[in-house]
Amino acid sequence: MGDTNILLSHFWGAALGDETGGGETIEQVNPLLLDGEEIEIATRGESGGAAFTNLRLILVNNAGLFKKRSIISFIRTASIDVVSVDAGTLFEVKLAGRGFDGAYLLFNDPIDKIKLTRWLSNAVSQQ
Repeated sequence: MGDTNILLSHFWGAALGDETGGGETIEQVNPLLLDGEEIEIATRGESGGAAFTNLRLILVNNAGLFKKRSIISFIRTASIDVVSVDAGTLFEVKLAGRGFDGAYLLFNDPIDKIKLTRWLSNAVSQQ
């Protein structure tokens, strides 16, 4: 599967790379963090990145023909109701919940699969 993006309605999908480029995502979203919000995991790929914080998931979608602009989406962890994880060759995550139709996230190594799975488990356990 190539490094592609899909953005339809409230459905978000992208290949989000790995943790080696996470510093770039942190730099990009750091000014958008709320008081008391801390980034726990950050990834970066050609199509965008993700910041998993203690309060929400921040998704960065590199958009446009030359990827010179970014679309940033926020998903509150408490609004995530369903998580599906496929930890095959690539690490594939599907999310569904209140306020968004769904999100399809694709990561490649190196990514701490255990840490990310724990974050996802904590997200669905919040009410």
